[in-house]
Amino acid sequence: MSYIDMTTAMMRVRNNVTLYKRLLKMFLENTKFAELESALDANDLPAAADAAHAIKGVVGNLAFEPLFPLSTELMNQLRNGERNEQTLELYRKALIGTIEEVKEYLNSQS
Repeated sequence: MSYIDMTTAMMRVRNNVTLYKRLLKMFLENTKFAELESALDANDLPAAADAAHAIKGVVGNLAFEPLFPLSTELMNQLRNGERNEQTLELYRKALIGTIEEVKEYLNSQS
């Protein structure tokens, strides 16, 4: 898998595939991604930083690579009042790839 470190993910959930699948479904329903985009559209960098912080926690716990380090970088930039379009583009591409991989994994497990 390109976007999910399954070895780390399974260690974090103690090989409980049912729990991990439930967490992945919750990830797909998470509203923080839309909140981040809305805050960016409004150029509200503090609100965007808060959403990025929440996203960082979720994707870190789920062992999403490279989304976790990109979310961390994005959060740090936003907290410093910086809006880096290159980081945003990389983050968005990683998010799309991660969502696709999560959906593929869930479909293969049903």
